Amino acid sequence: MTLTLDIEELRGICNYAHWIPIIRGLHREFFETTYPGWEWNDIIPVLLNRRIVVPNSEDPTLMKLCQGLSISCEITSITLVKSGGRIKVSVADPHPSV
Repeated sequence: MTLTLDIEELRGICNYAHWIPIIRGLHREFFETTYPGWEWNDIIPVLLNRRIVVPNSEDPTLMKLCQGLSISCEITSITLVKSGGRIKVSVADPHPSV
């Protein structure tokens, strides 16, 4: 199962990185309707663990997403591939070689 997210979609997912939507289960409804087969924990924690998304940064080379999360200004999209309980992440190359 493959999911490609642009920055605006990722920003929308980060909107759920707060205790209110998590406790109220709002993230479940959002994922069931918007990204069937995927869960919040398949995306944000994975990106945090791989340091693709970082919390509470003031680094000027990063752009703000939402809820204190940031990502490199160089990244245009992220692709996640879920297979057998594992998630592989690849980042779009904003400067492909000629």
